Amino acid sequence: DIEDEVNGVIRANLEVGCQEMPYKDALASGALAFFGEKYGDTVRVVRMGDYSVELCGGTHVARTGDIGLLTLAGQTAVAAGTRRVEARSGRGALASRRERASLLAEVAGLLGSAEGETPERVAKLVERIGKLEREADKASQVRSGDLVGGLLAAARELGDAKVVVGRADGVEGKAMRALSDSVRDRLGSSVVVLAGENKGSVAVVVAVTKDQTERFNAGHILGELVPLVG
Repeated sequence: DIEDEVNGVIRANLEVGCQEMPYKDALASGALAFFGEKYGDTVRVVRMGDYSVELCGGTHVARTGDIGLLTLAGQTAVAAGTRRVEARSGRGALASRRERASLLAEVAGLLGSAEGETPERVAKLVERIGKLEREADKASQVRSGDLVGGLLAAARELGDAKVVVGRADGVEGKAMRALSDSVRDRLGSSVVVLAGENKGSVAVVVAVTKDQTERFNAGHILGELVPLVG
């Protein structure tokens, strides 16, 4: 990869030479130019052995070995098809390696595994978490189905509308909204009012079919109920 290739050039300890010359002559010599027409008539050409010849105005070491070590710190997209690679060198690179080693040792300690086994243990944990989440979703769906059945059975008629008022404790807000919509849609012309406590907070939802909105205003119903539940 990039990091291995750069560190190979560092270990090769290539001589770094700099020379100023006309822009056209620099291009003719094979130097790479990455900024198009942003260069002036005279440019600075940096050569690192036979590995690299580029136009660059930055400060450079005398030999590639002076860099010591390089570690990649990250990369970001700067334009379509172009990425910016950030790295640390010398003592900074060594500190980065030590930080990574320390982090790996800490994670291995938390997992109770050898450092070499950590990736496999993490992969198994991720798989286990995914399985538990799927099982929880299935259990939630079953419970939701039971709740829907109970709420449908509790429906009462009020004129030409069916009305359901019920509790759904332990159901978070979005799930309660979906539950009320499901009951409303299965009842047809109806008004559904649900309230429930979940993790110390109370949620109230009101669902009204379109044909009953002139008679029952969901916002007004909520406005009357919310002060009662705090």
